Amino acid sequence: MEVRVRFAPSPTGHLHIGGARTALFNWLFARKNKGLFILRIEDTDEKRSSEEMVRGILDGLSWLGLDWDEGPFFQSEGVNRHRELALRLVEEGKAYRDFSDPGADPDSYLSYRDLSLPESDEAAAAGKSFAIRFKVPSVHIGDAGNRDLFALVRGNGLHFVLIRVSSTYLAEEGFEVHLVETSPTIGGKMAKLDRTFPTDDCSI
Repeated sequence: MEVRVRFAPSPTGHLHIGGARTALFNWLFARKNKGLFILRIEDTDEKRSSEEMVRGILDGLSWLGLDWDEGPFFQSEGVNRHRELALRLVEEGKAYRDFSDPGADPDSYLSYRDLSLPESDEAAAAGKSFAIRFKVPSVHIGDAGNRDLFALVRGNGLHFVLIRVSSTYLAEEGFEVHLVETSPTIGGKMAKLDRTFPTDDCSI
């Protein structure tokens, strides 16, 4: 199998030491294994991304001598595709729309987990804002009874968000890793997965 690794910085700030480290590890892995180093710009956070930061990232990588084999690709070009894929997961029962209001109880999203697809479609068609979350299964754990599988894996138990109301920048990472056949994926923890509520009112 051909090695295809990627560095996917967000142009919402300057290239920092952590990003440079991730780029370096991916670049070294690609070169050692005669693979490809792909550069993808995660620019789907429209409010904070800028051309100046994109140029700074490109210049920084070039200064470090980390040349890329494919790209730079821009995530904003695939927004419609990412939304279609997320909505397909909803239709297949693998994800669900979360209509929680900003400022609501942190667990309020669970009330939408088992909302029927027709009810969910109706609410969306009526213009109610929503995020899309993975539908995480429950498992039976002895005397503890049914427990959310995600809560067992991650301490806070939140079902992580695929798409926020304002953008797709949480979903595109997983979708693009699959679509461009990236293997393996080398990176750091993505803390943004726990951000639950949208702060604006833009519908998918």
